[in-house]
Amino acid sequence: MSIKTNFFDGIEYYASDFVKAFEATNTTGLINKNDFLVKPNSPSSLNILVEPGKAFVNGYYIEMDTTENIPITANTSGLNRIDLVCLKLDLNKNITHITVIQGTPSSEPVDPIVPVVDGEYYIELATVKVYNNKSSIEEVDIYNLTNFSNSGYKGTITDFDSVTEQGVYSISNNSHSTSPSSELFGTLFVRTRYGHDRESDTTNYVNQLVISSDGNIF
Repeated sequence: MSIKTNFFDGIEYYASDFVKAFEATNTTGLINKNDFLVKPNSPSSLNILVEPGKAFVNGYYIEMDTTENIPITANTSGLNRIDLVCLKLDLNKNITHITVIQGTPSSEPVDPIVPVVDGEYYIELATVKVYNNKSSIEEVDIYNLTNFSNSGYKGTITDFDSVTEQGVYSISNNSHSTSPSSELFGTLFVRTRYGHDRESDTTNYVNQLVISSDGNIF
């Protein structure tokens, strides 16, 4: 039997060793709820600003230390659309960047779907409503999702405390961030994207499940 222990002084380790450690202890998500906050440009234009932030994505630690200015494609379709701003980790190219997934113009626009590609991982940061023939993005057009995308510690249920040791875990469709419930503790937030209405009550957008100390989910 072979037992490997990370990390000892004087031993050479590889990036994969650190990724395994991070993946085993942290779920995919933002480290702080206001990380990578999306805001309108000033003065307002078709560009948006994504503020600095930190995240874990599939075991990789990501940090952006400057505010990024991201362009939104103009909409001249005759109908409104919703775009999706994401943090994207691309292991095929070994790069992480902010990307905008363009939605489909419609009389009732919905969020675009995150593509599922091997080696690509996403955290959804915000939706942006892009009105027909409008030349600027205002604050009211941006709906930040970062409150529902926090990374949580993969703990055990035995030390569960609903007040002081509440664990938060976010699962988003196509985000590649699933984990067995036996590894989680505290409050589990499951965000469903389909039929997302940005003006709707938050409770219609986030389902909250509480995991008790005996493992029951309710």
